Amino acid sequence: MREKILIVDDIELNREILAVALGDVYPVMEAGDGEQAIEILKEHSDDVAAILLDLIMPKADGYEVLKYMHEAELMTHIPVLVISAESKTDAERTCLEMGVSDFIRKPFDSVTVRIRVKNVVELFMYKNQLEDKVR
Repeated sequence: MREKILIVDDIELNREILAVALGDVYPVMEAGDGEQAIEILKEHSDDVAAILLDLIMPKADGYEVLKYMHEAELMTHIPVLVISAESKTDAERTCLEMGVSDFIRKPFDSVTVRIRVKNVVELFMYKNQLEDKVR
């Protein structure tokens, strides 16, 4: 059952702030870079309700995580909310074209992030339930 939130950010403080904001509602998993995120997804994708993804990270960046998710056909089942300090409009457009559900700019308001995560998770759960019924 999809119930965990995967927070992917190379800055530990950002992960802690998001974990505190969401931890009383969702179990949280954390990754400090894209490589760790991909490894977690390989083992636990069925448990992930949503991903909060930074774009600029060492080893593998957020775009590489999105590319892996496309190749593994995870984008249709797991919503991704990008949380980034990237201010270029091209970055937001590229992410949305890649299937990202939301783009949140840093610095972020944790209450707003919490509400957006809840809304996106509920929408995807409903969508996935409908698709299961149709099948």
